[in-house]
Amino acid sequence: MPAHSAIEVVAADADSVRLTWRHVVELPKEFADSAESSFKTAVMGVDGTTAVVSVKDGDQVGVVAIDLAAGKAVWGDPHLKPVEVAAGRVIGLRSTGSWSPESLQARAVRDGSTAWSKATESGTAVAAGPGLLLVQGLKAKPFGNVTAVVPASGKELGFKVPSGHGVPAQCRFDQQSVVVCASGDSEAFAMDSHTGKMLWALPDSSGRVAPQVTGAWHGMVYGQTEQNGPVVLDARTGKDKVTSPGAAPYWTDGRYAVTDKAIVPVQG
Repeated sequence: MPAHSAIEVVAADADSVRLTWRHVVELPKEFADSAESSFKTAVMGVDGTTAVVSVKDGDQVGVVAIDLAAGKAVWGDPHLKPVEVAAGRVIGLRSTGSWSPESLQARAVRDGSTAWSKATESGTAVAAGPGLLLVQGLKAKPFGNVTAVVPASGKELGFKVPSGHGVPAQCRFDQQSVVVCASGDSEAFAMDSHTGKMLWALPDSSGRVAPQVTGAWHGMVYGQTEQNGPVVLDARTGKDKVTSPGAAPYWTDGRYAVTDKAIVPVQG
């Protein structure tokens, strides 16, 4: 049999945690058919009955859209590194061979058609909640400028990253109205998830340092400090809310919290 490339998609019932189905999905012909390939995959999001999967092969990261009902790939692009799935679109940085991404593109989940595209130079991007992207390297902007972009339309919002901050390593949405972004364990800032308005930034002029942000949920930001351990901040003000919470969860749904040691019931 000729060498071919495929990935396995597995689904489970969220309540019973039981396996419901699994499909072996042949990758689109654009992906290399090679027995040497060693793919790493991750589900980026689901839109309707289509799952968007990132596919990493060595240093190259691409995207595949999979029809979950049919169990087959609808389209794929081995050169589009997905950043966010929102408003029926996959938004990602595309490169055709150079180390530097050449454009930021929004592609329709259903068929891969291009909704909008922006030229980049050494572009980087991170998802900032369900309705914003933070992008650095747009060719139309000054070097080093960070721009907030609306995934649905490509509209660029007025946005000024705090002094000394670049594109953050990761942003976390509190599932209400605040996105908290952090670069390593020394800088953090929060912005309104709808408008991109800056709410607060740490460290600040009073001498307060930034915690290592672990998670956010419904107006609260969880983090870990080197000297004082776990802390909870108010998501909209950045002020201390609980100074000795006992743990800094990485994820919570308001009922349970996942820490680096255990899954525990939420209290208060």
